Amino acid sequence: MSANKINYLKFEYYCINKHNINFNQLTYHWSYIPDTVLIESGYFNSEYELRMKRKKNNQILKEYGLDGISIEFKDDFKIYNSLQMKLWNLKKDLLFEYCDQAKITPLENIIYKNQKL
Repeated sequence: MSANKINYLKFEYYCINKHNINFNQLTYHWSYIPDTVLIESGYFNSEYELRMKRKKNNQILKEYGLDGISIEFKDDFKIYNSLQMKLWNLKKDLLFEYCDQAKITPLENIIYKNQKL
Protein backbone atom coordinates (compact mmCIF):
# COMPACT_ATOMS: atom_id res chain seq x y z
CA MET A 1 0.00 0.00 0.00
CA SER A 2 1.36 3.41 -0.95
CA ALA A 3 2.29 5.99 1.67
CA ASN A 4 -0.35 8.30 0.20
CA LYS A 5 -3.14 5.83 0.97
CA ILE A 6 -1.84 5.34 4.48
CA ASN A 7 -1.35 9.04 5.25
CA TYR A 8 -4.26 10.67 3.40
CA LEU A 9 -6.42 11.30 6.49
CA LYS A 10 -3.57 12.82 8.48
CA PHE A 11 -2.82 15.02 5.46
CA GLU A 12 -6.48 16.13 5.16
CA TYR A 13 -6.58 17.10 8.85
CA TYR A 14 -3.34 19.02 8.39
CA CYS A 15 -4.80 20.90 5.40
CA ILE A 16 -8.02 21.74 7.26
CA ASN A 17 -5.99 23.17 10.15
CA LYS A 18 -3.68 25.04 7.76
CA HIS A 19 -6.67 26.57 5.92
CA ASN A 20 -8.18 27.66 9.24
CA ILE A 21 -4.93 29.36 10.29
CA ASN A 22 -4.08 30.91 6.91
CA PHE A 23 -7.54 32.30 6.11
CA ASN A 24 -9.04 32.73 9.57
CA GLN A 25 -12.19 30.84 8.56
CA LEU A 26 -14.26 28.34 10.47
CA THR A 27 -13.14 25.11 8.80
CA TYR A 28 -14.47 21.56 9.09
CA HIS A 29 -13.17 18.22 7.85
CA TRP A 30 -15.91 16.21 6.12
CA SER A 31 -16.19 13.79 9.04
CA TYR A 32 -16.97 16.64 11.47
CA ILE A 33 -19.24 18.98 9.48
CA PRO A 34 -22.36 19.74 11.53
CA ASP A 35 -25.68 18.93 9.86
CA THR A 36 -26.70 22.59 10.10
CA VAL A 37 -23.69 23.59 7.98
CA LEU A 38 -24.50 20.94 5.35
CA ILE A 39 -28.03 22.35 5.05
CA GLU A 40 -27.11 26.05 5.27
CA SER A 41 -24.40 25.63 2.62
CA GLY A 42 -26.81 24.05 0.16
CA TYR A 43 -25.17 20.61 0.17
CA PHE A 44 -28.56 19.33 1.33
CA ASN A 45 -31.79 21.24 0.92
CA SER A 46 -33.51 20.05 4.08
CA GLU A 47 -33.20 17.91 7.20
CA TYR A 48 -35.50 15.39 5.50
CA GLU A 49 -33.18 15.05 2.50
CA LEU A 50 -30.19 14.62 4.82
CA ARG A 51 -32.01 12.01 6.91
CA MET A 52 -33.07 10.05 3.81
CA LYS A 53 -29.50 10.08 2.46
CA ARG A 54 -28.21 8.73 5.77
CA LYS A 55 -30.93 6.11 5.92
CA LYS A 56 -30.08 4.94 2.41
CA ASN A 57 -26.36 4.63 3.27
CA ASN A 58 -26.73 3.14 6.77
CA GLN A 59 -26.01 6.46 8.55
CA ILE A 60 -22.81 7.11 6.57
CA LEU A 61 -22.63 10.19 4.36
CA LYS A 62 -20.38 9.78 1.36
CA GLU A 63 -18.26 12.81 0.68
CA TYR A 64 -18.13 12.64 -3.14
CA GLY A 65 -14.74 14.30 -3.35
CA LEU A 66 -15.43 17.01 -0.79
CA ASP A 67 -12.83 16.93 1.98
CA GLY A 68 -14.04 19.92 3.94
CA ILE A 69 -16.05 23.10 4.15
CA SER A 70 -14.93 26.50 5.38
CA ILE A 71 -17.15 29.39 6.36
CA GLU A 72 -15.99 32.88 5.55
CA PHE A 73 -17.71 35.68 7.42
CA LYS A 74 -17.85 38.81 5.27
CA ASP A 75 -19.96 41.80 6.23
CA ASP A 76 -23.37 40.34 7.14
CA PHE A 77 -22.93 37.20 5.02
CA LYS A 78 -21.63 33.67 5.35
CA ILE A 79 -19.74 32.38 2.34
CA TYR A 80 -19.34 28.60 2.20
CA ASN A 81 -16.23 27.26 0.46
CA SER A 82 -15.71 23.66 -0.55
CA LEU A 83 -12.25 22.26 0.14
CA GLN A 84 -10.48 19.53 -1.79
CA MET A 85 -7.05 18.18 -0.92
CA LYS A 86 -4.66 16.16 -3.05
CA LEU A 87 -1.68 14.26 -1.70
CA TRP A 88 1.04 13.54 -4.22
CA ASN A 89 4.68 12.54 -3.91
CA LEU A 90 7.14 14.72 -5.78
CA LYS A 91 10.77 13.79 -5.31
CA LYS A 92 10.05 12.56 -1.78
CA ASP A 93 8.25 15.80 -0.83
CA LEU A 94 4.54 16.24 -0.23
CA LEU A 95 2.81 18.60 -2.59
CA PHE A 96 0.12 20.67 -0.89
CA GLU A 97 -2.21 22.33 -3.31
CA TYR A 98 -5.61 23.90 -3.14
CA CYS A 99 -6.99 22.70 -6.43
CA ASP A 100 -8.74 25.28 -8.53
CA GLN A 101 -12.00 24.45 -10.29
CA ALA A 102 -10.25 23.54 -13.55
CA LYS A 103 -8.21 20.80 -11.87
CA ILE A 104 -10.90 18.94 -9.92
CA THR A 105 -14.08 17.13 -10.80
CA PRO A 106 -16.93 19.64 -10.66
CA LEU A 107 -18.72 19.52 -7.34
CA GLU A 108 -22.23 20.15 -8.62
CA ASN A 109 -23.77 19.52 -5.21
CA ILE A 110 -21.78 22.29 -3.55
CA ILE A 111 -23.28 25.74 -3.80
CA TYR A 112 -21.44 28.87 -2.84
CA LYS A 113 -24.33 30.46 -1.07
CA ASN A 114 -24.51 33.79 0.69
CA GLN A 115 -26.77 33.79 3.69
CA LYS A 116 -27.65 36.62 6.05
CA LEU A 117 -26.42 36.02 9.60
